[in-house]
Amino acid sequence: EAQLVFCIDVRSEPFRKSLESTGDYSTYGFAGFFGVPVQITDTVTNESYTSCPVLLSPKHEVKESPCAGHCIEQDRQGYTRLTTIKRIYQSVKYTFTTPFGLVESLGMSSGIWMGFRTLAPRLADKLKKGLVKKIRRPQLIKLALNNISLHDQCSYAENALKMMGLTKNFAPLVVFCGHGSVTQNNAYATALDCGACGGRHGASNARILAEILNCPQVRRHLGNRDIVIPNRTQFIAAEHNTTTDEVTLFVDQQNDLVDKLKKNLEKARQLNSYTRLQKMGLENNDQDWATLTMLRSQDWAQVRPEWGLARNAAFIVAPREMTAALNLEGRCFLHSYDYQQDPEGSSLATILTAPMVVAEWINTHYLFSTLDNVAYG
Repeated sequence: EAQLVFCIDVRSEPFRKSLESTGDYSTYGFAGFFGVPVQITDTVTNESYTSCPVLLSPKHEVKESPCAGHCIEQDRQGYTRLTTIKRIYQSVKYTFTTPFGLVESLGMSSGIWMGFRTLAPRLADKLKKGLVKKIRRPQLIKLALNNISLHDQCSYAENALKMMGLTKNFAPLVVFCGHGSVTQNNAYATALDCGACGGRHGASNARILAEILNCPQVRRHLGNRDIVIPNRTQFIAAEHNTTTDEVTLFVDQQNDLVDKLKKNLEKARQLNSYTRLQKMGLENNDQDWATLTMLRSQDWAQVRPEWGLARNAAFIVAPREMTAALNLEGRCFLHSYDYQQDPEGSSLATILTAPMVVAEWINTHYLFSTLDNVAYG
Protein backbone atom coordinates (compact mmCIF):
# COMPACT_ATOMS: atom_id res chain seq x y z
CA GLU A 1 0.00 0.00 0.00
CA ALA A 2 2.91 2.38 0.64
CA GLN A 3 6.69 2.55 0.44
CA LEU A 4 8.45 4.76 2.98
CA VAL A 5 12.02 5.99 2.68
CA PHE A 6 13.67 6.86 6.00
CA CYS A 7 17.09 8.22 6.89
CA ILE A 8 19.77 5.57 7.51
CA ASP A 9 19.85 6.84 11.13
CA VAL A 10 19.84 4.07 13.76
CA ARG A 11 16.70 5.58 15.33
CA SER A 12 14.78 4.94 12.11
CA GLU A 13 15.45 1.18 12.15
CA PRO A 14 13.22 0.17 15.10
CA PHE A 15 10.50 2.55 13.96
CA ARG A 16 10.59 1.00 10.48
CA LYS A 17 10.23 -2.45 12.00
CA SER A 18 7.27 -1.30 14.10
CA LEU A 19 5.57 0.28 11.07
CA GLU A 20 6.09 -2.78 8.89
CA SER A 21 4.23 -4.85 11.47
CA THR A 22 1.11 -2.68 11.20
CA GLY A 23 0.25 -3.12 7.52
CA ASP A 24 1.30 -3.77 3.95
CA TYR A 25 4.27 -1.42 3.95
CA SER A 26 7.86 -1.69 2.75
CA THR A 27 10.58 0.65 3.98
CA TYR A 28 13.88 1.85 2.56
CA GLY A 29 16.96 3.56 3.98
CA PHE A 30 18.73 6.50 2.36
CA ALA A 31 20.81 9.45 3.54
CA GLY A 32 18.47 11.95 5.20
CA PHE A 33 19.18 14.82 2.78
CA PHE A 34 17.78 12.55 0.05
CA GLY A 35 20.63 13.27 -2.34
CA VAL A 36 19.72 16.96 -2.80
CA PRO A 37 22.53 19.31 -1.62
CA VAL A 38 20.72 22.61 -1.04
CA GLN A 39 20.70 25.79 0.98
CA ILE A 40 17.29 26.57 2.46
CA THR A 41 16.24 30.22 2.74
CA ASP A 42 13.14 31.38 4.60
CA THR A 43 11.70 34.32 2.63
CA VAL A 44 9.86 35.61 5.71
CA THR A 45 12.71 35.61 8.24
CA ASN A 46 15.54 35.79 5.67
CA GLU A 47 17.31 33.07 7.64
CA SER A 48 19.38 30.65 5.58
CA TYR A 49 21.12 27.37 6.36
CA THR A 50 22.90 24.53 4.59
CA SER A 51 20.90 21.32 4.42
CA CYS A 52 23.36 18.66 3.33
CA PRO A 53 26.26 16.66 4.84
CA VAL A 54 29.45 18.46 5.84
CA LEU A 55 31.29 16.51 3.13
CA LEU A 56 29.28 18.40 0.48
CA SER A 57 28.68 22.02 -0.46
CA PRO A 58 25.15 23.18 -1.35
CA LYS A 59 24.64 23.54 -5.10
CA HIS A 60 21.26 25.28 -5.10
CA GLU A 61 19.29 27.76 -3.05
CA VAL A 62 15.70 26.75 -2.33
CA LYS A 63 13.37 29.39 -0.94
CA GLU A 64 10.58 28.56 1.49
CA SER A 65 7.54 30.84 1.63
CA PRO A 66 3.84 30.69 2.59
CA CYS A 67 1.69 28.95 -0.03
CA ALA A 68 -0.67 31.87 -0.63
CA GLY A 69 1.07 34.97 -1.90
CA HIS A 70 -0.98 37.37 0.25
CA CYS A 71 0.11 35.46 3.37
CA ILE A 72 3.77 36.42 3.00
CA GLU A 73 3.30 39.96 4.30
CA GLN A 74 0.92 38.76 7.01
CA ASP A 75 3.42 36.13 8.15
CA ARG A 76 6.24 38.67 8.02
CA GLN A 77 4.26 41.01 10.28
CA GLY A 78 3.64 38.16 12.74
CA TYR A 79 7.34 37.27 12.73
CA THR A 80 8.25 40.93 13.30
CA ARG A 81 5.88 41.16 16.28
CA LEU A 82 7.34 38.00 17.79
CA THR A 83 10.98 39.05 17.36
CA THR A 84 10.21 42.59 18.62
CA ILE A 85 8.80 41.19 21.86
CA LYS A 86 11.86 38.98 22.32
CA ARG A 87 14.23 41.84 21.48
CA ILE A 88 12.60 44.22 23.98
CA TYR A 89 12.78 41.59 26.71
CA GLN A 90 16.44 40.86 25.94
CA SER A 91 17.38 44.56 25.87
CA VAL A 92 15.67 45.18 29.22
CA LYS A 93 17.32 42.08 30.68
CA TYR A 94 20.90 42.84 29.65
CA THR A 95 21.31 46.64 29.85
CA PHE A 96 23.09 48.11 32.89
CA THR A 97 20.26 49.36 35.12
CA THR A 98 16.97 47.95 33.82
CA PRO A 99 17.45 44.35 35.11
CA PHE A 100 16.65 45.56 38.63
CA GLY A 101 13.31 46.91 37.51
CA LEU A 102 12.69 43.79 35.46
CA VAL A 103 13.16 41.59 38.52
CA GLU A 104 10.78 43.73 40.57
CA SER A 105 8.06 43.75 37.88
CA LEU A 106 8.33 40.26 36.39
CA GLY A 107 10.18 38.25 39.01
CA MET A 108 7.08 36.78 40.64
CA SER A 109 5.40 35.86 37.35
CA SER A 110 8.64 34.36 36.00
CA GLY A 111 8.97 32.22 39.14
CA ILE A 112 5.38 31.02 38.81
CA TRP A 113 5.97 30.20 35.13
CA MET A 114 9.16 28.27 35.94
CA GLY A 115 7.31 26.21 38.55
CA PHE A 116 4.50 25.61 36.07
CA ARG A 117 6.98 24.48 33.41
CA THR A 118 8.56 22.10 35.92
CA LEU A 119 5.39 20.56 37.36
CA ALA A 120 3.16 20.56 34.26
CA PRO A 121 5.46 20.62 31.21
CA ARG A 122 2.85 19.32 28.78
CA LEU A 123 0.25 21.95 29.65
CA ALA A 124 2.89 24.69 29.75
CA ASP A 125 4.07 23.72 26.27
CA LYS A 126 0.48 23.89 24.92
CA LEU A 127 -0.03 27.35 26.43
CA LYS A 128 3.25 28.64 25.04
CA LYS A 129 2.53 27.29 21.55
CA GLY A 130 -0.99 28.72 21.68
CA LEU A 131 0.34 32.17 22.57
CA VAL A 132 2.96 32.05 19.80
CA LYS A 133 0.29 31.00 17.27
CA LYS A 134 -1.83 34.03 18.20
CA ILE A 135 1.12 36.34 17.60
CA ARG A 136 2.30 34.56 14.43
CA ARG A 137 -0.15 32.21 12.79
CA PRO A 138 1.40 29.09 11.22
CA GLN A 139 1.28 29.00 7.40
CA LEU A 140 1.42 26.22 4.83
CA ILE A 141 4.86 26.27 3.21
CA LYS A 142 5.79 25.94 -0.45
CA LEU A 143 9.26 25.46 -1.95
CA ALA A 144 10.57 27.31 -5.00
CA LEU A 145 12.67 24.94 -7.10
CA ASN A 146 13.36 27.40 -9.91
CA ASN A 147 17.06 27.48 -8.98
CA ILE A 148 17.32 23.74 -9.69
CA SER A 149 17.37 23.13 -13.44
CA LEU A 150 15.24 20.39 -14.97
CA HIS A 151 18.45 18.54 -15.87
CA ASP A 152 19.60 18.56 -12.25
CA GLN A 153 16.14 17.57 -10.99
CA CYS A 154 16.15 14.56 -13.31
CA SER A 155 19.66 13.66 -12.18
CA TYR A 156 18.80 13.85 -8.46
CA ALA A 157 15.64 11.82 -8.95
CA GLU A 158 17.35 9.08 -10.96
CA ASN A 159 20.37 8.82 -8.66
CA ALA A 160 18.24 8.65 -5.51
CA LEU A 161 15.89 5.95 -6.83
CA LYS A 162 18.73 3.84 -8.23
CA MET A 163 20.88 4.13 -5.11
CA MET A 164 18.08 2.93 -2.84
CA GLY A 165 17.00 0.23 -5.33
CA LEU A 166 13.50 1.65 -5.85
CA THR A 167 13.14 1.57 -9.64
CA LYS A 168 10.08 -0.64 -10.17
CA ASN A 169 6.94 -1.99 -8.47
CA PHE A 170 6.03 1.47 -7.15
CA ALA A 171 3.26 1.58 -4.55
CA PRO A 172 0.36 4.06 -4.86
CA LEU A 173 1.99 6.07 -2.07
CA VAL A 174 5.72 6.74 -1.70
CA VAL A 175 6.77 8.72 1.37
CA PHE A 176 10.14 10.42 1.90
CA CYS A 177 10.48 10.77 5.66
CA GLY A 178 13.06 13.18 7.03
CA HIS A 179 13.69 13.46 10.75
CA GLY A 180 14.51 15.84 13.56
CA SER A 181 14.04 16.08 17.32
CA VAL A 182 12.08 18.46 19.55
CA THR A 183 13.49 19.07 23.04
CA GLN A 184 13.54 21.83 25.67
CA ASN A 185 16.62 23.55 27.07
CA ASN A 186 18.87 20.78 25.78
CA ALA A 187 22.59 21.23 25.19
CA TYR A 188 22.65 18.33 22.72
CA ALA A 189 19.65 19.43 20.62
CA THR A 190 21.59 19.78 17.37
CA ALA A 191 23.21 16.37 17.81
CA LEU A 192 19.73 14.84 17.96
CA ASP A 193 18.72 16.30 14.58
CA CYS A 194 19.64 15.00 11.13
CA GLY A 195 23.40 14.93 10.56
CA ALA A 196 22.86 14.42 6.83
CA CYS A 197 21.10 17.81 6.82
CA GLY A 198 23.89 19.58 8.69
CA GLY A 199 22.33 19.15 12.13
CA ARG A 200 18.92 20.41 10.99
CA HIS A 201 15.50 18.87 10.44
CA GLY A 202 15.12 16.88 7.22
CA ALA A 203 11.55 17.79 6.20
CA SER A 204 12.61 20.38 3.62
CA ASN A 205 14.82 17.95 1.69
CA ALA A 206 12.05 15.34 1.76
CA ARG A 207 9.63 17.90 0.34
CA ILE A 208 12.08 18.85 -2.40
CA LEU A 209 12.58 15.29 -3.65
CA ALA A 210 8.85 14.53 -3.44
CA GLU A 211 8.05 17.61 -5.51
CA ILE A 212 10.72 16.71 -8.06
CA LEU A 213 9.34 13.18 -8.48
CA ASN A 214 5.79 14.48 -8.87
CA CYS A 215 6.92 16.61 -11.82
CA PRO A 216 5.62 15.18 -15.17
CA GLN A 217 8.79 16.17 -17.07
CA VAL A 218 10.98 14.35 -14.55
CA ARG A 219 8.78 11.25 -14.78
CA ARG A 220 9.03 11.27 -18.57
CA HIS A 221 12.83 11.42 -18.31
CA LEU A 222 12.85 8.55 -15.83
CA GLY A 223 10.60 6.54 -18.15
CA ASN A 224 13.20 6.93 -20.89
CA ARG A 225 15.75 5.55 -18.40
CA ASP A 226 13.65 2.42 -17.73
CA ILE A 227 12.25 3.76 -14.44
CA VAL A 228 8.53 3.79 -15.14
CA ILE A 229 6.46 5.43 -12.40
CA PRO A 230 2.71 4.68 -12.66
CA ASN A 231 0.34 7.64 -12.92
CA ARG A 232 -1.40 6.53 -9.72
CA THR A 233 1.81 6.83 -7.65
CA GLN A 234 1.95 9.91 -5.46
CA PHE A 235 5.12 11.07 -3.73
CA ILE A 236 4.70 12.90 -0.42
CA ALA A 237 7.03 14.14 2.31
CA ALA A 238 6.98 13.50 6.04
CA GLU A 239 9.06 14.14 9.15
CA HIS A 240 9.80 11.75 11.99
CA ASN A 241 10.24 13.37 15.42
CA THR A 242 12.79 10.97 16.88
CA THR A 243 12.15 12.13 20.47
CA THR A 244 8.42 11.38 20.47
CA ASP A 245 8.16 9.07 17.40
CA GLU A 246 5.43 11.29 15.94
CA VAL A 247 5.37 11.36 12.13
CA THR A 248 3.87 14.36 10.35
CA LEU A 249 2.71 13.85 6.76
CA PHE A 250 2.87 16.90 4.47
CA VAL A 251 -0.01 16.15 2.14
CA ASP A 252 -2.73 18.40 0.72
CA GLN A 253 -5.24 15.81 -0.48
CA GLN A 254 -6.55 13.15 1.88
CA ASN A 255 -7.56 9.66 0.71
CA ASP A 256 -8.12 6.24 2.24
CA LEU A 257 -4.46 5.22 1.91
CA VAL A 258 -3.25 8.38 3.62
CA ASP A 259 -5.82 8.07 6.41
CA LYS A 260 -4.89 4.43 6.97
CA LEU A 261 -1.19 5.27 6.96
CA LYS A 262 -1.71 7.98 9.59
CA LYS A 263 -3.46 5.49 11.88
CA ASN A 264 -0.72 2.91 11.42
CA LEU A 265 2.00 5.50 12.01
CA GLU A 266 0.33 6.19 15.36
CA LYS A 267 0.32 2.43 16.11
CA ALA A 268 4.00 2.25 15.21
CA ARG A 269 4.65 5.20 17.51
CA GLN A 270 3.10 3.36 20.46
CA LEU A 271 5.02 0.16 19.69
CA ASN A 272 8.37 1.88 19.27
CA SER A 273 7.88 4.15 22.30
CA TYR A 274 7.35 1.04 24.42
CA THR A 275 10.57 -0.56 23.11
CA ARG A 276 12.68 2.58 23.57
CA LEU A 277 11.48 3.45 27.05
CA GLN A 278 11.89 -0.14 28.26
CA LYS A 279 15.55 0.05 27.22
CA MET A 280 15.88 3.25 29.21
CA GLY A 281 14.61 1.38 32.26
CA LEU A 282 11.47 3.50 32.61
CA GLU A 283 8.22 2.25 34.06
CA ASN A 284 4.73 3.13 32.89
CA ASN A 285 2.80 4.98 35.59
CA ASP A 286 -0.69 4.50 34.14
CA GLN A 287 0.19 6.54 31.04
CA ASP A 288 0.56 5.31 27.49
CA TRP A 289 4.12 5.03 26.25
CA ALA A 290 3.74 7.76 23.63
CA THR A 291 2.68 10.20 26.35
CA LEU A 292 5.84 9.40 28.32
CA THR A 293 8.07 10.16 25.32
CA MET A 294 6.15 13.40 24.84
CA LEU A 295 6.74 14.37 28.48
CA ARG A 296 10.46 13.62 28.17
CA SER A 297 10.71 15.90 25.12
CA GLN A 298 9.01 18.76 26.99
CA ASP A 299 10.88 18.36 30.29
CA TRP A 300 13.45 21.17 30.40
CA ALA A 301 15.47 19.32 33.04
CA GLN A 302 15.78 16.20 30.88
CA VAL A 303 19.38 15.89 29.66
CA ARG A 304 18.72 12.65 27.74
CA PRO A 305 15.19 12.77 26.29
CA GLU A 306 16.41 10.15 23.81
CA TRP A 307 19.65 8.27 23.21
CA GLY A 308 20.34 9.67 19.77
CA LEU A 309 22.92 7.55 17.95
CA ALA A 310 24.37 5.93 21.07
CA ARG A 311 25.07 2.19 20.94
CA ASN A 312 25.39 2.20 17.13
CA ALA A 313 27.21 -0.97 16.16
CA ALA A 314 26.99 -1.64 12.43
CA PHE A 315 26.36 -0.21 8.97
CA ILE A 316 24.39 -2.56 6.74
CA VAL A 317 24.19 -1.98 2.98
CA ALA A 318 21.56 -4.41 1.69
CA PRO A 319 17.96 -4.83 0.57
CA ARG A 320 15.48 -4.60 3.43
CA GLU A 321 14.41 -8.23 3.10
CA MET A 322 17.83 -9.29 4.42
CA THR A 323 17.28 -7.51 7.75
CA ALA A 324 13.47 -7.30 8.11
CA ALA A 325 13.22 -10.46 10.23
CA LEU A 326 16.09 -9.50 12.55
CA ASN A 327 15.93 -7.64 15.85
CA LEU A 328 18.73 -5.14 15.38
CA GLU A 329 17.87 -3.32 18.66
CA GLY A 330 18.07 0.11 17.04
CA ARG A 331 21.85 -0.22 16.72
CA CYS A 332 22.32 -0.33 12.94
CA PHE A 333 22.51 2.17 10.15
CA LEU A 334 20.47 0.68 7.31
CA HIS A 335 21.15 1.78 3.74
CA SER A 336 19.02 0.14 1.05
CA TYR A 337 20.92 -1.25 -1.93
CA ASP A 338 20.28 -3.70 -4.77
CA TYR A 339 23.39 -4.90 -6.56
CA GLN A 340 21.30 -6.06 -9.53
CA GLN A 341 20.47 -2.44 -10.29
CA ASP A 342 24.09 -1.32 -9.95
CA PRO A 343 26.10 -3.39 -12.47
CA GLU A 344 29.10 -1.01 -12.45
CA GLY A 345 29.14 -0.61 -8.67
CA SER A 346 29.00 3.18 -8.84
CA SER A 347 26.15 3.45 -6.31
CA LEU A 348 27.97 1.12 -3.92
CA ALA A 349 31.14 3.21 -4.27
CA THR A 350 29.17 6.33 -3.31
CA ILE A 351 27.63 4.61 -0.29
CA LEU A 352 30.99 3.29 0.94
CA THR A 353 32.81 6.62 0.50
CA ALA A 354 30.18 8.97 1.95
CA PRO A 355 27.50 7.71 4.40
CA MET A 356 29.61 4.78 5.59
CA VAL A 357 32.53 7.10 6.35
CA VAL A 358 30.26 9.39 8.38
CA ALA A 359 28.79 6.40 10.23
CA GLU A 360 32.33 5.30 11.11
CA TRP A 361 33.08 8.78 12.49
CA ILE A 362 29.97 8.61 14.66
CA ASN A 363 30.86 5.15 15.90
CA THR A 364 34.40 6.28 16.76
CA HIS A 365 33.11 9.32 18.65
CA TYR A 366 30.91 7.18 20.86
CA LEU A 367 33.61 4.54 21.29
CA PHE A 368 36.29 6.95 22.53
CA SER A 369 33.88 8.89 24.74
CA THR A 370 33.19 5.53 26.40
CA LEU A 371 36.85 4.56 26.71
CA ASP A 372 37.97 7.95 28.05
CA ASN A 373 35.00 10.08 28.96
CA VAL A 374 37.05 12.88 30.53
CA ALA A 375 39.10 13.48 27.40
CA TYR A 376 36.56 12.59 24.71
CA GLY A 377 33.19 12.78 26.45
